[in-house]
Amino acid sequence: MNTRTYKIVVILFAVFFVNSCSKDSIEEEIPILALVDVDYTNFENEVLSRINEHRASIGLNALEISDEVSSVAQSHTEHMISTNRVSHDFFFRRRDVLRDNPGANAVSENVAFGFSTSGGVVRGWLNSEEHRAIIETPSFTHFGIAVDVDTEGRNYFTNIFIQLQ
Repeated sequence: MNTRTYKIVVILFAVFFVNSCSKDSIEEEIPILALVDVDYTNFENEVLSRINEHRASIGLNALEISDEVSSVAQSHTEHMISTNRVSHDFFFRRRDVLRDNPGANAVSENVAFGFSTSGGVVRGWLNSEEHRAIIETPSFTHFGIAVDVDTEGRNYFTNIFIQLQ
């Protein structure tokens, strides 16, 4: 990177940081992560089963379903629907909540939008190198999911994976 480009990057970063990182603006944007009761739909159970089937097919351990992880995933799915976009917004909050309870050592997530079948969303994740790497991480022990539908009938997905000792 040449000196001029470096200066432009530094200036843009400084402008972004000053304009977007005040304490008040961050607190207003971060969704509240409340643990909720989890009742899995057939669709959610199918996604989790397909992921475990894939893991078994490559010699990995099956992951245990965690209501705590799914509850955190639900809060993010609701956030994506409310903002009308797929994102990893505030992942650090979800990670921290899961580190505190149930004591996760590692946390990763896959998100998706618009798939109408469990096979479709899992194939989509497996066809993406980054998403597949998360699904195929050998050290993960538990996972959770939340699938919800927006007012236009489009599915939003949050699938979180954790490692417990």
